[in-house]
Amino acid sequence: MTRAEQRRIAFTMVLSVLLLAGCAASAPSYPIAALDRPGAIGEIARGVGYGSYAPLWHSGYERALAERAAALSGSPMTVGNALEIGLLADPGTRGLLQEIGFERAGTIEHLTDGQDEEPASFEWRLIDFLMRNRNAGSREDWVPRNTWAYGELYAAVAHAVLEKANAIRRAYYEAVAAGEIAAMHARLADAARATAELANEQYRSGTASRLEQAQRQLAYVETLKASVAARQEATRAREALNALLHLQPAQAIWALPDRLPELPAERPEISDVAAVALANRPEALSAGVADAGSPLGARIVAEARDAYDRMLTAYDTARFQREQVLPVANVMLEETQLHYNAMLEDVYALIEAGQKNIEAGKEYVENAAAFWVAHAELADVLGGTIPGDHGAAVTADGSAPATN
Repeated sequence: MTRAEQRRIAFTMVLSVLLLAGCAASAPSYPIAALDRPGAIGEIARGVGYGSYAPLWHSGYERALAERAAALSGSPMTVGNALEIGLLADPGTRGLLQEIGFERAGTIEHLTDGQDEEPASFEWRLIDFLMRNRNAGSREDWVPRNTWAYGELYAAVAHAVLEKANAIRRAYYEAVAAGEIAAMHARLADAARATAELANEQYRSGTASRLEQAQRQLAYVETLKASVAARQEATRAREALNALLHLQPAQAIWALPDRLPELPAERPEISDVAAVALANRPEALSAGVADAGSPLGARIVAEARDAYDRMLTAYDTARFQREQVLPVANVMLEETQLHYNAMLEDVYALIEAGQKNIEAGKEYVENAAAFWVAHAELADVLGGTIPGDHGAAVTADGSAPATN
């Protein structure tokens, strides 16, 4: 080793020691003895000054987003409202807007202005905005249209936006269904409590046995436990949706519709689901895959067929429950009511008929929720669009119509 190299190594070592000494001198002191025992996170943070920071300045985009979220969450949250809030607040979307210099308050106004008059859903409006402004002006990374590179870029942007949009759709339908099911469980618990209270009164008056009273009490306890679990699931589903919407705590107090959207009037059939997936799936477009002859094409086709079959199965099951099971349950309740009025049935039979009616309704909601979740998953597999799909049937105020 030459003398020059030795001097350079020695200088580097001295400089490193000085830098470390400087860092140690400028850092907040923390007692070494305190490290003998694990400290709470907050305690350690205070001791080293980790919690002392200046709040980030909020941009005009932040303010516009908060105002838009407040406007959309002032009434029952629709799936369209959830999509808009979630996509505008999503860090991935904001990163794409930052890349093109459009994370501004005016962007939100532009994307939402006149949206009710245009048929395109919000995610496609956002994709179009990102791509049009991506090539606006004299950017160094400008990509000419009608080129392979532009197609690859479009596929990547569309995939990022659509993946988030379909995740929000799934979470939305799960949250609405969980809330509706929780309400039905609460009604079942009320009916079970009524039978338990009646059994108590009859036992005290000597018209019911101790065994019958105990059976009614246990049935009420089990129903109540199921109701509590359903309420917890509704809270979990709601918070999962909140997480995707990135709402601040003060913004997260919003109402969901009481019911899921009605099923489509016609069975949502697709003539060639494999061809739709290969023609629209971003991965297929990026790789130039046009058939199932490659491993990627075979996987895309298999996923599309599986998702399509699950959606149709869920639709058929929900429709059968609505058109065949619910009417029978209603007839049973009506007939039991008539028999009770004629003193041919006791009150227990009437309450049990009501419970069976609610159970049938709960099963329909579960099946309808499975359809809408499968519908969102199919849209994801097909590249964000289902041919002939016009979305959920809603009333003029954006709420779902009542089910049978």
